[in-house]
This record gives sequence, C-alpha cells and structure tokens, in this order.
Amino acid sequence: MTDPLKCFHLNQYDISSLPGYLQSVYIANCVINSVFAIVAIVGNAAILVAVKRNPLLHTPGNVLIACLASSDLAVGLLAQGSYIPYKIAELEKMFNTFCKLRFFYNLSGFLFSVLSCLVVTTISVDRFLALYLHLRYNQIVTVKRAMLSSFLCLTFAVILTTLLVWFATVFLIGAIVIVVCLLLTLSSNYCLLKWLTHHHRQIIGLELSVRQKHVIKHDPGIEQAIKLRKSVLTITLVVGLMFVCYLPYFAVLLYRTVIGYPTHSVRLAHNLTEMIAFINSACNPVLYCWNIREIRKPVLQFLRCRYVRS
Repeated sequence: MTDPLKCFHLNQYDISSLPGYLQSVYIANCVINSVFAIVAIVGNAAILVAVKRNPLLHTPGNVLIACLASSDLAVGLLAQGSYIPYKIAELEKMFNTFCKLRFFYNLSGFLFSVLSCLVVTTISVDRFLALYLHLRYNQIVTVKRAMLSSFLCLTFAVILTTLLVWFATVFLIGAIVIVVCLLLTLSSNYCLLKWLTHHHRQIIGLELSVRQKHVIKHDPGIEQAIKLRKSVLTITLVVGLMFVCYLPYFAVLLYRTVIGYPTHSVRLAHNLTEMIAFINSACNPVLYCWNIREIRKPVLQFLRCRYVRS
C-alpha cells in the first residue's frame, strides 16, 4: 500500500476510518455531482456551439464568455468526472487508485477554478473598456486580442497548477487570489452597474421627452448603452454566484490548513462545500441564457434540435 503521507499533500489521513454518516454523504455527493456534471457539460457545450455557429456572436465579449463556458465544461467533464470515481475508490478502500484519482481531481479542479476566475475578471475589464472607450472600443478591443487575453489567463493558471504539484501552499495562495479577484471584480461591477443604471434612467427620460414631441429618432448609442447595462448585469450575477459558491469551500480550506489535519467534521464540511462549488459550473449557462437574448435563442435552437433527433 502507498504511504498516505505521500498521497498528494495528504497529512494524517486514514482512508480506512470512515464513519457511516460520512460514507452516506460521499454517496449522496456522487449522485448529485453526476446530475450537475451532465447539466454543466450539456449547458456549456450548447453555449460554445451557439457562439461558434452564429457570426453575430463573434464579438470580444462573447468570445470571453465562450472561454468561460469552456472552463466550466472542463470542470464538469474532468473535475466532476474524476471526483465520482475518486470518492468511490475511497469508499472501497482502494488507496492506490484513490491517490491517482485524487492527484488528477485536485489538479484539474484547481486549474479550471483559477482559469474561470481570471476569465471572469477579464470579462469585467472588457465591460469597463466598452464604457470607457465608447466609440473606440471596436477598434482597440478585437476578437484576436480577447483570445490572446484568454490564452494568457490559461498560461498563468497552468503555471500555478504546475507549482501546486510540488508546493501545497500554492493551493491556499490560489484560493486567496481567487477570492480577492472576485471581491474586486464584484465591487467594480457594482459601481459600473450603478453608473449605468443612472445613465439608463436619463435615457428613458430623454426617450419620453422625444415621444412627447412626436419626434421619431433612432439612436444606436441608446441601444448600445442598454446592451452594455445588460451585459454588466449578467457578469455581475456570474461573479456574485461564483463568490457565493466558492467562498464556503475556501473558508473550510483555510480552516483545514490552520488546524493541520482533517477531522471527520472538517472532511464533512469539505465535501459539502466542494459540491456547492461544483454547482457553479452548471448555473452559469442558465445565467447567460436568461440575460443575453442573442445567446438564448441559438442555445434553445441547438437543444431543441438535439432533443428532436434523439
């Protein structure tokens, strides 16, 4: 049997001593994660297909959303996909298999969690630039530059994940970076949304005055401002949901790092908060379709066609 102390940063972990209630939680988690993994895979795959097939969606903002959907798809396919056999191996006391699956699960989960956070931050920067640059936005922010930004996010996430193989403290550092980025992004999006809401009210007042004078005038700037407000609202909801889903897990992780060993209660909290963090990847496609009409229509068409064929 492999030494437990050498099983990917595990300390004082006895796989053979699992109380009955913890085994029940593991089984329930496997069932729930199976459902949400399928939802995450299907939902995010539909987002990717919709963005790829519709030329009107080939914009920097939608490309970044597609990159976030790719990361969420990988979470459902790789992280959640490996979590289920990883927990089954622990329940069946197959320690060698448990260690290998734990290694893959932790690396994939860490990689795509960091990547998702970085891409969300990039999307927030993109929305700020759309407001700040205004008419110059389309000239400066291009699809190629959006793809380059996503590649840089992926590169940084891969480097951090590689360091995690040798240094366990990188996991805690990554968690702190994610929380700080989400807090900054959430606060900046809130301020941006507040300003856009005030601007939106001014636009409504202007439209009412124009209608009262019986003047029909089409202003593309007004439509652009309304679309920008909707997109900022969407990304604010995405960031807020990600923060709510990830914060309990990071709190347990911090506590586990401080005490130095996982008690049964800590292991219970760790597994429950892991499940909540996974749910985030399945919820994001729902938020896109709910708030972005340009994405909702092709996604529903794609899912409808698949359903009819099956």
